[in-house]
Amino acid sequence: MAADIGRMTGMSERMDAKDWVKVKGHLKDVYSLLAGACILGTVGAVLEMQYAHAMPFMHTVAVILTLAGVFGVNGMFGMKYRKPSFAALSFGMGFGLGPLLDHAAALNPLIVVYALVGTFAIFSSLTASAMMAPDARYLYLGGMLSSALSMLFWINMVSMFFPSQFNYNLQLYGGLMVFCGYVLSDTSRMIEKAKDGQADAISDATGLFINLIGVLRRILIILSKNEDDSKRSRRRN
Repeated sequence: MAADIGRMTGMSERMDAKDWVKVKGHLKDVYSLLAGACILGTVGAVLEMQYAHAMPFMHTVAVILTLAGVFGVNGMFGMKYRKPSFAALSFGMGFGLGPLLDHAAALNPLIVVYALVGTFAIFSSLTASAMMAPDARYLYLGGMLSSALSMLFWINMVSMFFPSQFNYNLQLYGGLMVFCGYVLSDTSRMIEKAKDGQADAISDATGLFINLIGVLRRILIILSKNEDDSKRSRRRN
């Protein structure tokens, strides 16, 4: 798979053979872990949608797993527990997405399909763009995105006391743009780190999975909001 990506994006032609061998192996590891995370996240989401109403404690378990996963991925429990921590994080984040998926499916089951397809298309396009970009030009986005994320956090805090539609839309669409930017930045960063011999597949896969969930969550909210507004408009007419 990594070799196919290299040919399609031209990375293998832009790098010397030694660097490409390192990057190719790292890409294979990262996207294998990311695929596994998507599977575990799907299992978590399905379990939430099917059984959480009967077993409310599962939400507490999912939160604990997610938090433990965050700390474990960073090595707090020791290096040998990083992969289990990554699995726990993936499952917990998928479980946490379950209520939103359930709500979207109740409005219109096609929303979930459109959101998944749209997320895959956006993620794939941005990943390919980052891989094709010469000289890791998207690395510089990191500082800007951190500042934007901090700004959105404070807007969210203000909205708790002074809610407004403008602030809500700014968080929603601004958050989508930020996570799309992180896909570009994180992909560029992991390639450069692999070239420098500092590859960390678990850390890179974690970042990309968080970005993926961030994009999917916001697309689901946008599509659900549009569907809800459309239904209300039809009822008024």
